[in-house]
Amino acid sequence: MKILKWIIGIMLTALSTSCLKETQLSIDNDLQPLQLNDGWESSTLINEHIDETTIRNAFKLFFDGTTLPLAKSLLVIRNGKIVAEAYKDQNRHEAAQTIANVQSCTKSITSILLGIALNESGDLNTDVPLLQFFPPDYQTRYADKASLTIKDCLTMQDGISYNGLDDARALVYTKKNSIEHILETPRTTTTPAFKYSEYPPHLISGLISQLTGEKLAQYAEERVFSELGIQDYYWETSNDGLNIGGFSLSLSPRSLAKIGQLCLQNGQWNGQTVISQNWLVTATSKQSISAAYGYFFYINENDGSYSMRGNGGQTVHIVPSKNLVIVYTAFPYSSNELWGNNQQLIDLIKSACQ
Repeated sequence: MKILKWIIGIMLTALSTSCLKETQLSIDNDLQPLQLNDGWESSTLINEHIDETTIRNAFKLFFDGTTLPLAKSLLVIRNGKIVAEAYKDQNRHEAAQTIANVQSCTKSITSILLGIALNESGDLNTDVPLLQFFPPDYQTRYADKASLTIKDCLTMQDGISYNGLDDARALVYTKKNSIEHILETPRTTTTPAFKYSEYPPHLISGLISQLTGEKLAQYAEERVFSELGIQDYYWETSNDGLNIGGFSLSLSPRSLAKIGQLCLQNGQWNGQTVISQNWLVTATSKQSISAAYGYFFYINENDGSYSMRGNGGQTVHIVPSKNLVIVYTAFPYSSNELWGNNQQLIDLIKSACQ
């Protein structure tokens, strides 16, 4: 298996390097924001007070084929306008509008949708037992989950046994009700401790369906996507038809950027409240006892920024202090040995914003 990963890595690096030879000569043109009829405004680095040299150094990392061999797109949005974007694709217009799996960035969007659903129900309290929203017999059938709260799920502190990729696959392909599949899994501890898992966001998907009477994708389209002008998307389901709460939502890079911008604008879009600001403040601040984690968001306590993250290095990094959104997407199906590390790239972009 390691040899196979090494071979794949060499092939992908060779492909990226080949693309680099063609794009280096026109890197200046490749950074210019595209003019598409999708609601985005564009601006220049100078007008938005961004250091051009530093930004170009960041995009060189994106293009170099070694640091981030699986990179696909990079967008910089400041003050609500796209100031730079690049794609490792010869047809930039096509790449900008092609949907792809954003992987675990899906979790953050699930968190947003729960906030909307709870707000519509009139109660944003997450310290209540999850199972009280499901059929009455669940609390007796799954007694070890009776004390499991909504917050336990949102913070990955649910304590339900989870063993990685095999369990994620089993969740998607189980012939049972997918929620019951999770609830039948032992809860090994009730002591809050962060453990990354695909089970909690899928439980939240089920909760949203219980609260709204709608599947997650339908609810997302009605409450968020339509408001933001997002028309093209795909959201995979488990075998029982429930949209997967933790991964496998496909969006274009520009649509993903709109979700980040919506968060940056405290849930406001075109003068309308899409998400409760109170929910966003809570969801994007540290809530986990043992990790820098909110409600399916990663938290940077040093500068108040926060992120959506997914397999392959997918990232939506939101920096309120700089009115900045950074979107990075990459080939989504890989081991983390091939991802590279986009932190240097993100840090460069942040430092470029004066």
